[in-house]
Amino acid sequence: MLAEVLHGRCPGCGQALNIPARWVHDPLRCKSCAAILLARLGPAEAPAPVPQSAPASEPLGSLTQPRVPAPGTPATARRAARLVLTVIIVVVTGTAIGGAIFGLNYAQPQPIEPIASSVTEPVASTVKEPSKKPDKKPAEQALTIFPRRLLVVSVNNYLYANPVQYGFRIGEVDRTTLSLVARLASWLHIDRSQWILVSDSAPPGQSRPTIRPVIEHAIRSFLQTSRSQDRVILMFIGHAVVIGGTPYLVPMEGELDRQETLIPLAWVYEQLAECKARQKVLWLDVCRFDPSQGMERPGSGPMSAELDAALQHPPEGIQVVTHCVKDQFSYELTTRGNIGGVVLNQVMSLREQANDKPTDPLPLEQLVQVLGSLAEKEVQLYLKREQTMRLTGTEAPSASAFDPLQPPPPPLVPPEVPVPEGGLANLEDVRQLLDQIDLPPLRPSFDQGGTLRAEAMPPLSRRVLAAYATEADTPLRRATQAAIEVLRRRSAAFPDTFAVPVGEENRFKQMIADIQKDRMKGPAVAQLELEEALQALEEAGKQRDREPHKRTQANYDYVLGRLKARIAFVYEHNYMLGSLRKGLPPRDPLIHTGWRLAAQERMQSGVEARKLVREAHEVFTRLAKEHPGTPWEVLGKRERLTALGLYWEPISVVEERKP
Repeated sequence: MLAEVLHGRCPGCGQALNIPARWVHDPLRCKSCAAILLARLGPAEAPAPVPQSAPASEPLGSLTQPRVPAPGTPATARRAARLVLTVIIVVVTGTAIGGAIFGLNYAQPQPIEPIASSVTEPVASTVKEPSKKPDKKPAEQALTIFPRRLLVVSVNNYLYANPVQYGFRIGEVDRTTLSLVARLASWLHIDRSQWILVSDSAPPGQSRPTIRPVIEHAIRSFLQTSRSQDRVILMFIGHAVVIGGTPYLVPMEGELDRQETLIPLAWVYEQLAECKARQKVLWLDVCRFDPSQGMERPGSGPMSAELDAALQHPPEGIQVVTHCVKDQFSYELTTRGNIGGVVLNQVMSLREQANDKPTDPLPLEQLVQVLGSLAEKEVQLYLKREQTMRLTGTEAPSASAFDPLQPPPPPLVPPEVPVPEGGLANLEDVRQLLDQIDLPPLRPSFDQGGTLRAEAMPPLSRRVLAAYATEADTPLRRATQAAIEVLRRRSAAFPDTFAVPVGEENRFKQMIADIQKDRMKGPAVAQLELEEALQALEEAGKQRDREPHKRTQANYDYVLGRLKARIAFVYEHNYMLGSLRKGLPPRDPLIHTGWRLAAQERMQSGVEARKLVREAHEVFTRLAKEHPGTPWEVLGKRERLTALGLYWEPISVVEERKP
């Protein structure tokens, strides 16, 4: 149990401090030197296992942050008022509890590391050694570990569908789905050994390609190892579709029109029904969509009536949490600095741990009420749209009681990647192949739309890739490399986000005209250089069929298709800039700071652009067909589905970016 008072010293003036335990998460002020401090726990002195902290003493209503900021008041500025200037490391007097309590800076939430203990900082001040107390009895120690488990599957960099935002990590600043899952697990009193995130965008060494076999293995293992007294949450983040009236979840390699590549929702229900756990929750964050990005590749669309019905009426004994309902999206708001979807981002508003006991059910009603309410207000304010979080189903009656002496389930471990026939290709070899043809995305803000990371590729056969290991210095290879350099050099010529202060519209229109007329890096110059590169590449391509090296041949086709697609995109981009000069798109000046070019399949520019798109699609189709089981098959299918049309979407950004 947590001691009532913590003891430490101010690192600024050395003044001894006595801090109530309930203040361990909040900024404090030293009465001696007036420094702002944040209490943290020092490295654990007690032996493993690390017990959970005691339930928070405040009622559930205290878990919310301030309401959604008013228009014109950036959320980051609201949080900056609580920025911690000095950090004090505190050691508990009494039983040391190590990594069970986390001091979190609200301006830059710190992660709970996925493998190691989350408390990694050294003790910054000299403190009195904690008094030695006898070890807890086994029953006493087990009482601190709640019988709860959490598996989160987050599919982010889809091969053939619109990406789903994962977030980013820069240095010590963790703004990723991992940080949200860690915060949720901590709030729910879920022991670190009993929750895991499986994602293709996780940090290197922890990421897994979220392909169908990996997801299915993770779900089966998680549910089959749960005990009868456990309360489990299976969360899926990604896309869901309906084919022939049957709902499916979409894995990373799933093709939205091929049901054999998808995971039936009915199969997930079956696995949950067979699980021995007393409370079983399916938490779905599907139908993700960011209006400011648009649909660069196909997505699941708004939730269909068939999917809504299947989720609204789950089998007996299964509860379902969804982030949206019929005809709605689960929105992302990247321009507002959201991590993940709007609902999931509200997990950052959870304060201290839930005020419940190991014998209590999961507090789903409270979570849905708080997270759903905050998300609903944010979507209405910034998007003028609707999004409703929902909980359906009931917990099945169970005779299983909480038994603190029962051994916990085995720790959750990342699922293994299946080995293809011919052996698993070396990751470094795959990375080398991709690096050679690494091309920038069409739009600078679409940071997940470029070439795939090697870690996120599906398992590739070492035997298949052996045929692509060598190249020679041929004219086709030199022409291909020259075209790659042009594509890379001209990637920065297409701004897509424009912040326009109210009253500056005329000056903005002139700025757009200056961008179009720029003789050094404007769209006209870029188009000319790209067309010259295409002409040279097509001339070298007359020798394509006689090229002896499959790798050179595949690279040529991929770059040829990308060149044609890029030139078509230049036509579309230039057309859309011209439309701004004719008349600015509508926006709410009290909320929207500007516009962003979002993706759509339909192109608004002329016939020449559409002709280039058709030709590019033919090249990508040939690429995928002639190189099965290779990265080029994936890239060919992926690029064939990439939309090149554009439209203007009003946005509200936290920090305005000038054109």
